[in-house]
Amino acid sequence: MKRFYMVQKAKDADVIGIVVGTLGVAYYLEIISHLKKLIIHAGKKPYTFVMGKLNVAKMANFMEIDCFVLVSCPENSLLDSKEFYRPIVTPFELEIALNPSKQ
Repeated sequence: MKRFYMVQKAKDADVIGIVVGTLGVAYYLEIISHLKKLIIHAGKKPYTFVMGKLNVAKMANFMEIDCFVLVSCPENSLLDSKEFYRPIVTPFELEIALNPSKQ
């Protein structure tokens, strides 16, 4: 149920930050390109960030971002953290939130 809530928050967001947590993800450039197109097509503004290890302090520096999408290792446990001030979704969840053909 919590992940569904995060998808709804992504749908309502006006500014979405694409966070690249590591460059070791296969096809990450294609994923970022697709996410940017999806966000712009939905009438929202994308920003891209490249960070090493994510933590609450780093993410709190970007308060103008309404929602983050994390392009990183799929086994990352960061997505379940309640400490972050903004929702963090996966690329798949953002696709569900913004792609009208997926609804």
